[in-house]
Amino acid sequence: MKYKFEMVIDGIARWIDAEIYPGMNDIQELVARMFVGRVIENEASIKKYLEGNGIIRTFGVIDNEGMVDVDSLVADLKREVGRKGKITVSIPMFGKMTFNTDDVDKLYEYIVERK
Repeated sequence: MKYKFEMVIDGIARWIDAEIYPGMNDIQELVARMFVGRVIENEASIKKYLEGNGIIRTFGVIDNEGMVDVDSLVADLKREVGRKGKITVSIPMFGKMTFNTDDVDKLYEYIVERK
């Protein structure tokens, strides 16, 4: 199913607030909140860029109306994370963050506003 870009961004922000920030120390949380705040403040510019990006449109991530195919993206992400069992991302200053298929399910729930 497709969801408005703004709804996707809001769901991701709520997921980060509930699932990511609590595991950070104060300075990590401060910097992360500033970064996420900038993304939210520039949501319209990011949306416009993604709508105009040929690669993003080719793969059906976002359409001309700004709708995001969340179900397909989540299915792809869950499949790929499931292949490895977990994905670990190393972010300077934040350290390593590990995600598994349960995390993908939680993210989906926040995006479609079931949490």
